[in-house]
Amino acid sequence: FHKRSIDNLLELEGEYDAVIVCLGARSTFLPELLGRLPLRTCRGITAHLHLPDNISEELPERSPS
Repeated sequence: FHKRSIDNLLELEGEYDAVIVCLGARSTFLPELLGRLPLRTCRGITAHLHLPDNISEELPERSPS
C-alpha cells in the first residue's frame, strides 16, 4: 500500500494489481487518463466506529486500516 501525491503519472510507473484514484470531480486533472480508463466519480463515506476498549491496537499484516 502506497499513499502519496504526484505531479505526473510516470512517477508511478510499474506493475500494480490495482490503482485507486481519489480525485473525485477533479479526475480531469489527470489528462494522461482521459478516455483511456473507465473513470467514474463516487461519493466518499466516513464511518466512525466505537470499538471495545480491549481491542488490540496492532492490525494483522495486509489487513485494511
